[in-house]
Amino acid sequence: MKNGVSLRKKGCSTCSDKDGNEGIAPRYFVSRSKPKTPSDLSEYVCLRIVSNPPQDEWSLIDAKGNMEMVHVSGNFEADDSRVLADAMFAGLGIGIRPEKELAAAAEAGTLVRVLPRYRFASMEVYAMMSKGTSRLARVSTFLDFFSQLLKEEA
Repeated sequence: MKNGVSLRKKGCSTCSDKDGNEGIAPRYFVSRSKPKTPSDLSEYVCLRIVSNPPQDEWSLIDAKGNMEMVHVSGNFEADDSRVLADAMFAGLGIGIRPEKELAAAAEAGTLVRVLPRYRFASMEVYAMMSKGTSRLARVSTFLDFFSQLLKEEA
């Protein structure tokens, strides 16, 4: 990218490439069964980030590396991932969380994994900057730090 740095993160902006980053509060399944396949997600309330165009598809990858695009919908969207997390913990729908957060919540019994044999596709993360700023020490230091952080989270 001209005058910029491309940083690559495995998974989505809020998850890693580990298996099963979709979760839900256990009470959500009191009156419903868990989805068995990615396409089953179209029958559930999925908590989505507000975007334009709307986030109506999730790209899931199975253990063999096969990608499946699945239609998702729901009546809850937010532009803040913490709000979406609160909605997940409240049992309002199926959502996406970082692997470490989901693992801790699953161990505590506050969330359950959904489709544990699938992960989300990689997502590109870009650092946009004005011409010439990439040579500034503070910008270079931040980009190095952020790049390392993304690698550790992957």
